[in-house]
Amino acid sequence: MTTGERLALIGLIKGGLHVQIVPSTQMVDISYRSNDPKLATDVVNKLVDTYIDEDLRSKFDRTMHVSIWLQKQLEGLRQAAGTRNASSPTIKSSTILWVQTRPQI
Repeated sequence: MTTGERLALIGLIKGGLHVQIVPSTQMVDISYRSNDPKLATDVVNKLVDTYIDEDLRSKFDRTMHVSIWLQKQLEGLRQAAGTRNASSPTIKSSTILWVQTRPQI
């Protein structure tokens, strides 16, 4: 597909697409107008699926970033405690991971 064809296809899809935030909610209304009902359904479903996938990937990436940072902080604290208390008894530690999820609407 050439760049011109790709741009024309994007313009065609964008022309029928309507996205609107539903006031006072965390929802978005997505609609697509087309003479082909299957195309309209496929466009909206693919857009929603892509959004959900990207949102989950973004949350996972942020969680991993924070996890790595916390591990480095914990290791630094362990080293600092080890140098200060070299003659003290072994320090016991445990890690608790707390995950809060919100139900999908």
